[in-house]
Amino acid sequence: MNTHKNRPHLSIKYLLLGLITLALLLFISACNLPIGGSNLGIENQTAIAQTVSAHSALSPLGTNTPPPNPDSSANTQAPPLTPTITLTPTSEIPMVKVSVDTNCRSGPGDIYDYLGALLAGKEVEIIAKDPTNLFWYIHNPDDENEFCWAWGNYATTTGDTENLPVFTPPPSPTPSPTPTPSLDYTPSFSEAVLCVNKWAYVFKITNIGDIPVESWDAGVALNGAPQNGAAADAFTQYNGCNFPYSQNYLLAGESGHITDGYATTNPSGKNFSATITVCSENGLGGICKTKTINFVP
Repeated sequence: MNTHKNRPHLSIKYLLLGLITLALLLFISACNLPIGGSNLGIENQTAIAQTVSAHSALSPLGTNTPPPNPDSSANTQAPPLTPTITLTPTSEIPMVKVSVDTNCRSGPGDIYDYLGALLAGKEVEIIAKDPTNLFWYIHNPDDENEFCWAWGNYATTTGDTENLPVFTPPPSPTPSPTPTPSLDYTPSFSEAVLCVNKWAYVFKITNIGDIPVESWDAGVALNGAPQNGAAADAFTQYNGCNFPYSQNYLLAGESGHITDGYATTNPSGKNFSATITVCSENGLGGICKTKTINFVP
């Protein structure tokens, strides 16, 4: 009786054992299959492992950190490196200024025409130089549309003047012929004056030439007949019978008086002529000129 009572328990025991065995077989079979039932090879498995490893390195402790948002203000790029600044050398433009007002001419020398002036302290650019390095070719300070040459005697330069172009000076102008000094004068009858019972004939001499006159000679003729003559190295200023002062020469434009005659008879209404010579040096020396006038006292 007791034997029959234990049989159902043995059947359950064997049933459980069979199920466990089946489960083990299934588990062992599953372990021999590729992961996930796919056909991934060893290389793909290695790549997956490396990717997982890289993500693990970027996301500590396995947290999934999203990639940075390119539009996010937090995702700022580092500023670019500041470029190296190259220092430029000091300007080598040649400049000149003078300590004394200096003429600026059409060529390098005082024989050329005057065009303007470079004033003391004013600095201008040098365009060129002459072969002697004594003159600088610059813009005319009085007219920027033309050029001129300034003497460098009072000049101070800055910048590179060694490499300036060398300009050949223009031909020097043909000098004007020096005019021959001219002596000229205008004689005129002033009056006949009775002084100490004698008549004197007074003539005015005006220097209209280029040089002074210093001496004179006069002769008076009545109706062609010569009378007394006179000469002197001075010119006087007459006032009747008086002459307040005299001078040794007459400059251009000046006037003075000379006298001649001293007739004892009244010359009024008579025809006279006077021959007058004026010279540039005392004693009727130097350049002389003679003129004749007719007069009636």
